Amino acid sequence: MKTKQNYFNFFTLFKVIIIVLLLVSNYSCDKLTGDQDDNEPNNSFTEATVLPLNTAEKAYIDDVDDNDYYKFNSSNTDVWNSYTVFVTDVESSLSAALEGYDTKKSSTGTIGVNGEAGIRDYGADVEHTIYTKENFQYLRFSGWDAYINDHKSTGSYVIKVVENPNDSYEPDNTFEDSRVINSFPSGELYGVVLVNAANDNDGDYEFFKMILSSGKKVEWIIDPSASNTTLIFDVYSESLEHKGTLSGNSGQTLAGSMNNPGTVDTEFYIRLGAFVGDNGDYTISFTEVLAE
Repeated sequence: MKTKQNYFNFFTLFKVIIIVLLLVSNYSCDKLTGDQDDNEPNNSFTEATVLPLNTAEKAYIDDVDDNDYYKFNSSNTDVWNSYTVFVTDVESSLSAALEGYDTKKSSTGTIGVNGEAGIRDYGADVEHTIYTKENFQYLRFSGWDAYINDHKSTGSYVIKVVENPNDSYEPDNTFEDSRVINSFPSGELYGVVLVNAANDNDGDYEFFKMILSSGKKVEWIIDPSASNTTLIFDVYSESLEHKGTLSGNSGQTLAGSMNNPGTVDTEFYIRLGAFVGDNGDYTISFTEVLAE
């Protein structure tokens, strides 16, 4: 009887050991090691791993001095584009941060947790949105110390670059590519100014072209979605002569009109810009009335 009891205890202990080994094995499979990181070597700009858009990649910082370099390509360089970089499933031993670089390999800034520089908690995800007209961008990923020091932690993570949709009217950033408004009332039209567009800079301007019939006046109203976005518009004649500028305050709705009391149809343009706050979303509508 004692022998059977010993055999039973041994068999039970054996089962427990097997279960523990299986659990450890499964856990280990979920966590990458340096040898399992298929993106290596990617420790420099020249070795940068190309990230397909909208595709998650598992990776690992296996040494405190390790840098993981990535590159992603833009789908359209004729207009401003928006991409969000998500770093998720960050191991608890890793304080994650990203540094962005343009095509000339100049730093565009370091981003920590939730887009806030300097805050890099261990195990916390990182999210950052990049606006660019360039045909590609670089990213450098490394382990920090949850404070201000780089190359201080290691661990696994998942990185993904997602392309954000622009408005469906792009390209509309030049006189030649203007959105043509020739039916009134236009209803409420939607658009997005992705980056600051003001003072004739290289920002994300939106152009509209109106057919102004003889004896008619066209009126328009532009409303920003964000209360901290400031809209600006310029009006140009058919010959591109500048007719005037109107700049609002944060969150202010702007209105304007063009009058044609003559007997010949004509055209005019609106160039819409903005100082973008939380977002550059806006609505614009056009109506036609009798000329004054």
